Amino acid sequence: QYDESSPLMSNTHEWCADGIEPQCQNLQHVDVDTFPWWMEQLRRGATIVIPDVSAMPPEAARERAALAAMDIQSLVVLPVYMGGRLLGFLGFDYVRSPCLPADEDVVLLRRFAEIIGSALWRQRSEDALRTSEEKYANLFQQSKDGVLIHDLDGNIIDANRRALEMLGYERNMILGKKIADLHPPEAIEISRRAFEWIREAGVITFEVMFQRGDGRVFPAEVFASLFEVSGRRLVQGIIHDISGRLQDKE
Repeated sequence: QYDESSPLMSNTHEWCADGIEPQCQNLQHVDVDTFPWWMEQLRRGATIVIPDVSAMPPEAARERAALAAMDIQSLVVLPVYMGGRLLGFLGFDYVRSPCLPADEDVVLLRRFAEIIGSALWRQRSEDALRTSEEKYANLFQQSKDGVLIHDLDGNIIDANRRALEMLGYERNMILGKKIADLHPPEAIEISRRAFEWIREAGVITFEVMFQRGDGRVFPAEVFASLFEVSGRRLVQGIIHDISGRLQDKE
C-alpha cells in the first residue's frame, strides 16, 4: 500500500509457501520512484504478467534487478484501486521455478484485487464516518448552548450536558419525554406551530418559554433544523437562554 502523505509504499501483508524466505521486512517505506516502469503500468490500470524476470524489457532494468535480488523468477502484479484511486497492488511471486499463469487465473486474481480495494474503501469510509461522529459528539457535549434531539413525533432521544443543566433534568429523566413536556401550558401552542414550520421549511428560529423540572420558567431562542441519520429524519434544537437579554432591555 502507498502512504498517502508521502511517496512511499510498504508491504502490509505477506504469505509464503514452506521453504520460501519472507521479504515483508525488506519492503517497508520504499520510494515508489524506485520502480518507474512498474508504477507506469499500475497507474494505467494494467495487470503486470512477467513469465520470466530475466527477459524483462530494458526500461524495466531497475525492477528486474530488484526482483532478481529476491530470487523471483515469475510474477503477476495487479493494481488495487480504492474509490477510483490507485492504493497499491497485489503481487504473486514464483520463486522455485518460472511460471506462466493461465488467463482465467489472471482474471480471477484481478477480481480478487477489486474485492480487496472495495473492502479497504468501505473500511476507510467507516473510519471516516466514525471520526466525524466522534467530532460531532464532542461539539454536541461541549456546546455552550443546550442541544436537544428529537424525532418527528416530538420524542426526545438525546440531550447534551448544557441542556440538562438549563432544564434541570437528569439524562435518564428527559429521554423519552415529549418536547411539549418542556414548556409551560401557555407556550405549548407556540412549540406546536414551530414544529409544523420545521417540518415544512427544514430550519427555523423562534422564541419560546421553557419550564424546568422544578417548575421555574425561562425564555429561550431556539434554532431548530431537520437532519437525517440512517434514513431517519430527526430535529436538532439549539436552545439559547435569553433571560439576560430581556433583563437588559428592561
